[in-house]
Amino acid sequence: MIRKNFITEINAFERIREASIRVTRPNASWTDHYTDLSKLAEDSGGDKVAVEIKAARGAALKKNAGIVKVIKEVVSDGEPYLDDATVKGTRQNETAETTVHAKKHIQHTKAIVEADDAGVPIVNDIRSKLSQFLSSIIG
Repeated sequence: MIRKNFITEINAFERIREASIRVTRPNASWTDHYTDLSKLAEDSGGDKVAVEIKAARGAALKKNAGIVKVIKEVVSDGEPYLDDATVKGTRQNETAETTVHAKKHIQHTKAIVEADDAGVPIVNDIRSKLSQFLSSIIG
């Protein structure tokens, strides 16, 4: 699950110079928005699709359209097909370029779960730990 602050970091850019997204081949849950990528991957016999768009020299990519919009939508979907996304640009009052990666904004945890005498995890304990984790994220 990608943390919400990834989108916050994207929105903090004053100028976005480059954005890319890499997804695993779409499945039936994908909307029509991604059909072309799915078809391209399928026709190619591929498993992952990567798209990278760079702004013209001195220009900027749009924050709420095109590839940046798609990145925000895919990150918000919470679907497992996002392999990675990166956005490069400069923030207000900064001269150095910054790169943010979706993979570095993944929320995760480790949980110790109870097991029976045979070492098989107890399902209700797994559900309980998962519920606690999700509650901590959602608030």
